[in-house]
Amino acid sequence: PGPTAIYPRAPNCALPISLFYAGSGTSGGFEFMVQKKFGGDTGWITYTLGRVEYGFPDLSPGPFPASHDSTHEFKIVDSFRFGKWAFSGTWVYATGKPITEPIGFEEIEFFNGRTLSILEFGDKNGFRLPSYHRLDLSATRDFSLGETSKASLGVSVFNAYQHQNVWRKEFDVIENELIETDVNYLGLT
Repeated sequence: PGPTAIYPRAPNCALPISLFYAGSGTSGGFEFMVQKKFGGDTGWITYTLGRVEYGFPDLSPGPFPASHDSTHEFKIVDSFRFGKWAFSGTWVYATGKPITEPIGFEEIEFFNGRTLSILEFGDKNGFRLPSYHRLDLSATRDFSLGETSKASLGVSVFNAYQHQNVWRKEFDVIENELIETDVNYLGLT
């Protein structure tokens, strides 16, 4: 059985159009945090273990991980103040997000001789992107501008060790071969 049509059928189209599917979701997990809020060196460490699953019978026969599910996430944040200077760093690690990957393709030939490649997909969110991690660093200097005004000048480095974190994957069929391309988040910035 196919999806239930929310809106009427499109003109000259035998298939129903569906913009919404009925389903349910469950989430669970825990978070652990240690924090230091006093002195010249402050910061925190967090660890999160979680699971988010969806059940949408029209999309998958069984439950599947939600697209935003990240099983493990670990963060370290540290800030050190020295006189008018402040230095900080943040390191983030997270397991990869679930995706639905194609497992092959089918060629459809039209009467005019043209062909169209249709991707065949595996289980809904049955694969995961690689783990995500990066280090951000910053330095800030405070200035006095007279007796009542203050200013700060700072510099930040995002993804200091230039790790190639995968945002999503794109798939193309070129010369009867399935080509996978990683689309990455920002590198060193």
